[in-house]
This record gives sequence, structure tokens and C-alpha cells, in this order.
Amino acid sequence: MADFFNLFAKAVVKADLDKVEQATAFLWWAEKRDRKLSASIPEVCAYFVEARLPKPNSTRLDNDFRKSKLVSRANGDGFRLSHRGLEWGGELFGVFAIDEMIEAERTAESVVSDIDLTRCPYISDSDLADARKMAELHVALFSLENSVRRHIEKVLTAGLGDTWWDQAASAPMKRKEQDRRANEAQNKWIPSRSSYGPLYSLDWPDLATLIRKYEDLFRASIGDINFLHRFTDLGNLRNVVAHNGVIDEPMQFRRVELAIHDWIKQVG
Repeated sequence: MADFFNLFAKAVVKADLDKVEQATAFLWWAEKRDRKLSASIPEVCAYFVEARLPKPNSTRLDNDFRKSKLVSRANGDGFRLSHRGLEWGGELFGVFAIDEMIEAERTAESVVSDIDLTRCPYISDSDLADARKMAELHVALFSLENSVRRHIEKVLTAGLGDTWWDQAASAPMKRKEQDRRANEAQNKWIPSRSSYGPLYSLDWPDLATLIRKYEDLFRASIGDINFLHRFTDLGNLRNVVAHNGVIDEPMQFRRVELAIHDWIKQVG
């Protein structure tokens, strides 16, 4: 979680926010990721310290929060986001608020703690160390890929209407989605992907294909379609992670980090 907070802190810095907006962003993190109903001024300032950013003046921040339309008073000395603040935070930092990812982290921790993986045949301590390292990369790629899916659905729904899938998907995409939905219906003990929407049955390259196909609709958010090379370049890297491979080069981790930063900066 600490590594993901570091990514969030970098996104806050790159968003070019003023001090009150930065504090509001950390309030958003407190609600969406730390599951706090509200946060006090000292708690918000503590996020600045954790992010290695200069702390705001507590008195001034309290006054600014009281005036802000993004923030509302909570019980006691706490603050929470207003409806406008929730929308503002979601637009800027929605990629960091994926409930499925948090649940996946908890489930992974439970599996590791409940099973003595050191007794698994042919698995060494170094294998387990690689697995933990790759788990962090999976969280980052999970966030990016699902953020892209949700952005595609939002843009195509706005541009094509509720029948966007019937209009936008190619015949191979529709067959892939139908086949995977049928497989899930037959094997009901397997968690469903299609219940989240048809885009969750598509693969990484399919998502880029849809954006390129409707470049005019995505231009408002993506601008230059060549921006997509940051996403498509990660395809092979993503497949290594998805198939439980191991990546040893720190540069590859940096590539994923930069891709997420670029996505947040461009689309967020």
C-alpha cells in the first residue's frame, strides 16, 4: 500500500494543484483508500509528511477547508469531501480508488498467511520473493487496464449512446465476449468478468483498437492518438505478469510507473 501511496503522491504533485487542493486530494485518499469517514487537520497534514511535501499551516488550512466547496464539515474536528469534492477527486485520481484492487490485496495477504508456501514443491524463498515483487506490479497494471476500460465505456456511452457496444465492437470482439460469457455461465463457480461489462471480456490490444477506431470521440481526453503507444507498449510486459512470469529489470517497473503517470496526467 505504501508504494501505491507514493504513486498517488507523485500524481498529486504532477496535477499542479495549489496547497488547499493538495490537502483535498489527501482527504480524498483518506476516504477512498484508508476508509476514513472523515479526517482532522492533523491527519491531513500527516499525509503531507508521508508524501514528503511541505506541511500546510494548520490554522490557514482549517479556514480554507471551511470556505471550500469541495470540503464539508464532519462530526467533531473532522472534514470530509462534499459531493462536488468526490466528483473532483474521482476525475483526477479515480485510478487509485478501485475497490476490487483493495479486496484483491486483502485476499492475497490472507492466502499467503494461511498457507505455508515454503512447503510447496520446487518453490524456493527466492521464488516467493519474486512473487511478492510481481504482485506489486500486478496492482499497478490492474489499475491502469481497468481505468482504461472505464474511460472507454464513459466516452463511447457519451458519444454513441447506450447501444455503444453493438455499434463499436467488431465481430471478433463480440464473439470473444459471447464465448467468455457462455463459459462463465457454464462454469458458475468461476468468478465472472462479464458481469462488469463487455469490455472486461476483451484483451489489452482490443482496448487500444477501440480507442483508435473512435479517435474523434477520444480526442478531447487523449488529444494525440499517438499517446496510445504508452499503453500498447506495455502489452507484452502485462502478459508476463498475467502468466506468472518474473521481471528482473527495474527499468520495466519504471516503465509501468511512467505509463500510469502519463495516463493520469493526460486523461485525469
